[in-house]
Amino acid sequence: MAITFKAHFDGTVIIPDEPVDLVIGVTYDLIVNRVEPSIAISKEERLARLRNAGGRFTAHAPSAESLRRENMYED
Repeated sequence: MAITFKAHFDGTVIIPDEPVDLVIGVTYDLIVNRVEPSIAISKEERLARLRNAGGRFTAHAPSAESLRRENMYED
C-alpha cells in the first residue's frame, strides 16, 4: 500500500504538512520527489497572498442604470 503526502525538511527531519495515518514504530521506505516552489505553496500561504493582494486590484462598479432589469436581459 502506498500513500502520498506533502512534507518539508527542516534540516533534521522530514515533517508532514498534513496529518498522516502511519503506525508509530514501523519502518517505512520513502521515495522523495522535489516539488517546485511555485507548486509547493501551502493553502494558508495562497490565502495570505490573496488577502495581501486584495487592495491592489481595483474595479469600477457598474452604474445603477446598467443594473436595471431591462438593461441586463434581452427580450
